[in-house]
Amino acid sequence: MEPEREAAPAAEPEREAAPAAEPERQAGPGPAPGHGIAPGAWPLLGHLPYLVARPLDFLDALPAYGDVVRVRMVPAPSMS
Repeated sequence: MEPEREAAPAAEPEREAAPAAEPERQAGPGPAPGHGIAPGAWPLLGHLPYLVARPLDFLDALPAYGDVVRVRMVPAPSMS
């Protein structure tokens, strides 16, 4: 005669995690999520002095501000 086995406790069904709420975006001008603006632009020259003096250091620092970063050169903005 075999001993009676206890029934295994029923597995609790997995609960799906609630999706994380996205931060509310306010309408108006400004960079989109994942986009940034490089800091330190000069009034007329933009970021040109940094690009002339230390171009690799300036460009290497840009990913800290977003996937796509706005850089000003003279009066017209450009994307890097």
